[in-house]
Amino acid sequence: LLSFTDLGKLSFIWTYIKTDKKNDFYTGIPSVEGFNVLFSLIKLSLPKVKYWRDNKRVSKKVGSISSVSVKNKLKKLCYKDEFLLTLMKIRLTLLNEHLADRFGVSPTTCSNAFKTWITLLSVSFADSLMKWLPR
Repeated sequence: LLSFTDLGKLSFIWTYIKTDKKNDFYTGIPSVEGFNVLFSLIKLSLPKVKYWRDNKRVSKKVGSISSVSVKNKLKKLCYKDEFLLTLMKIRLTLLNEHLADRFGVSPTTCSNAFKTWITLLSVSFADSLMKWLPR
């Protein structure tokens, strides 16, 4: 049995998802292997990613993510966890506060990671996976 103090120390990470059934539920991707393949396609772009911060907007230049980079030692989540967080927010329509509690980070960190990853996904898969509706 866990106490409330122990609950605050737990975090939800991608290694928690060990079965295809859980992966499908949390991300909408039918298999863990599919999640890993999709992540490996995105992984090549990650060293160049600059994270969304506060009220700074995404650059209008195509392929550019944002204006402030985050040093790896300051990152609270690994790339796979951020990817999982983004997919969970899309699939389950979870609020940042809920995701923050699950992943052991602040709601602002969730929001910044989500904005960054949505932009990265839209740039990476602009013509193949994501279709944006016209205004």
